[in-house]
Amino acid sequence: MTSTPALWSFVGIYFNQDWPEDYGTEEASIDSFAADDPASVASLVTEIRWVLDQFHTEEQLADYLDSQGSEYLPPTDQDGYRGWLERITGRLQAPST
Repeated sequence: MTSTPALWSFVGIYFNQDWPEDYGTEEASIDSFAADDPASVASLVTEIRWVLDQFHTEEQLADYLDSQGSEYLPPTDQDGYRGWLERITGRLQAPST
């Protein structure tokens, strides 16, 4: 059992090994999650904040996300895993237009 069930579900479905073929872009994956499971958005944001507070290095973040089933490799020029998780929460919390 995972201590971050929303994150586990999110990365396992929206950032699994087939995510580029299924969604095309990072943003499309995030938006699909928000559309498919709006009730879990707040939980995912809370869990991501917890992960960012608990794991401080890229290696720690990579290991934890790998244990959750993530197959996403964030660009290093965009702050790696920390930047990716921050982009996810920012997109999920952005006002809908």
